[in-house]
Amino acid sequence: MSNVSRVAMERGWKKIGETEKKSFKKKALHIAWEMSPGVELSYLSDSKERTAYMLITSRSTSDLDSYVAQLVDADLDFITPDELLERVASENSPKGKGLALIRSGIGAPENPTQPYVRAFFGAMRDPSPTVRLSGITAMGYAEWPEFLELLDAVALEDDDKEVKAHARSMASAFRKVARGEE
Repeated sequence: MSNVSRVAMERGWKKIGETEKKSFKKKALHIAWEMSPGVELSYLSDSKERTAYMLITSRSTSDLDSYVAQLVDADLDFITPDELLERVASENSPKGKGLALIRSGIGAPENPTQPYVRAFFGAMRDPSPTVRLSGITAMGYAEWPEFLELLDAVALEDDDKEVKAHARSMASAFRKVARGEE
């Protein structure tokens, strides 16, 4: 996080928000800077998922390449979508694969692509409940309504009670978003 703050300060980006949430098992941090009018850089960390990431959003342009280039030029860690999926495929332990899935969900494109769909569907067929739970979390980060049917099926048919409950909860969240409640 200190590297991101340093880059923001060096580039003169205005800090526009900071939120820290602490609970019994988790600490979450969100800091946002305005890179230019209508373009924001957010740094988010989640201690429970053991991950931190940056996200560039814009209300004014869809061409964010120059903003991404600024982060790359500043030597901040940057993982491409292909690298995210390669990590899912190459991880052998359930814990490692689970973390790779969650990170791929965070970094998923706005609209579904075949490689991501395959990775998330594949997670639901994994023998490890840890991987299936992480796959469900990844689907939540991706926020693709196309996953609702799969989540419903997992909630009904999975052998693990925790996986069923997580799928049911995620499907409910997807429905709330579809109704405009969140």
